[in-house]
Amino acid sequence: MEDLSHATLRNSTAPPVPHPPGMDVLGTSLYSTDPAALTGVNVLIGTLGVLGNGTVIVVYLANPKMTRPLTSLFIFHQSIIDLISSFIFLAIRLDRWRPLLSGSLAGFACKVWYSEYLLWVLVMTSTLNLLLVSLERYVCIAHSVFHRNHVTRRKAKVSMLIAWLFSLVYQTYWAVVSIAVDGKCEPQWISEAMQRFFGILTFFLEYLIPLVLMTFAYASIISRLNQRRRVSALYVARSTNSEMMPDTSASDSASARTAKPNPPRSATARIDMFSEAKRNVAKTLCIVFATYVTCWTPTELEYLVYNLGGSLDFQGTFHRVTVVLVLCNICVNPIIYALKYRDFQKNLRRMLASCCDRLTRRHLTSHSGPEMEEFHLNNLKHSPIPPKRTYQAHNLGMSE
Repeated sequence: MEDLSHATLRNSTAPPVPHPPGMDVLGTSLYSTDPAALTGVNVLIGTLGVLGNGTVIVVYLANPKMTRPLTSLFIFHQSIIDLISSFIFLAIRLDRWRPLLSGSLAGFACKVWYSEYLLWVLVMTSTLNLLLVSLERYVCIAHSVFHRNHVTRRKAKVSMLIAWLFSLVYQTYWAVVSIAVDGKCEPQWISEAMQRFFGILTFFLEYLIPLVLMTFAYASIISRLNQRRRVSALYVARSTNSEMMPDTSASDSASARTAKPNPPRSATARIDMFSEAKRNVAKTLCIVFATYVTCWTPTELEYLVYNLGGSLDFQGTFHRVTVVLVLCNICVNPIIYALKYRDFQKNLRRMLASCCDRLTRRHLTSHSGPEMEEFHLNNLKHSPIPPKRTYQAHNLGMSE
């Protein structure tokens, strides 16, 4: 490591680095005060990420049964990653006014903190986790028998650990090329060929390969679910027609045209319930995937073109828009869950109702005594209770 650092420092005629001196990986000035508007946007996005992902985690912790399906386990893991990313992003952005450390700690602080190595480890882990949940959904729907026999919680947790380890190891290259020079943390490449190699490799590993695999997974999922819906509709139509056929064994012609009473279709209703749960999960994850593509495509293409020798205006409007899009991906997933993910909606309402009930009982006890609290509890007994079959359908719909 030391030899590499000295070699890069001596190379005063080295080719352009991925980012100009004094700029971080998102193109924000490291050593001067950011514009107030940009700082406000950064703080707002980081705060929304903390609040949103923190709420998702609290909902899951309040009802541990939610993490039983593997898909929910991956979503819970995704929220943890995004929450940590939000905290680190806020800390890095609010640390802009502090000078770079000097002495023996300068190199370590540059490589681990000011290079944003930790943030990019989390970004890559987040992408890999999205890929894992996409593949898990695909195997569950397209190869249900294999999923039931071979895909377990233990293997899912091992895959999450591998995603973390791979991200930590791969992003080390960025920490290696980040060098503390004269109180500044700047990326220094040994050669232009190495810069282009890692630029292309990063584009493939962080974006293109996950994009292709997730596109294939969700296209297959949508196709399979639509096919099953058509088969189910055809089955119901044939069943209805057979039930409405005239009874030829009856002697009376009037009764011969009388339809038989429809028997309860509990099996069909159960299948429809499970299929609807699967469709809801698939739609939610498709929106998450589409959001990921929207937020990351501009900046990934921009980064690739720049590493291949193209020009890039780090202070331009287009680059700043791409930066904001990337940051929005940290806080947008909880909004998607709240709007589309029915199981999350149900448990969020239940948690909020429970909190309101506790506050109400505490208020009534402190002001009106235990008699009013007992009256309130008696009223709660007559309140409707959400049916359990919805959650059961959700579990079976995601784990098959």
